[in-house]
Amino acid sequence: MKKTGNRLKDDIKAGFFTANFRELIERPEVDAIIVATSTWAHVEPTLAAAERGLPMLIEKPLATDARQSATVLDAIESG
Repeated sequence: MKKTGNRLKDDIKAGFFTANFRELIERPEVDAIIVATSTWAHVEPTLAAAERGLPMLIEKPLATDARQSATVLDAIESG
């Protein structure tokens, strides 16, 4: 994946490529995120973005169980 991603980055002359969502979310120029991952993978990027206080568009569901959904909602509302 990294090889393909770096090749695409070079082809479109992008300034940055990563396969690590945390590294991407921490970049200073990131000012909002869209969480459009597999359903089971929503929690971690959403919590990382909430920690930074970033606005988010999250495809549903927030998480795959009620406890995780409550954790995510609490993090968003307290951010």
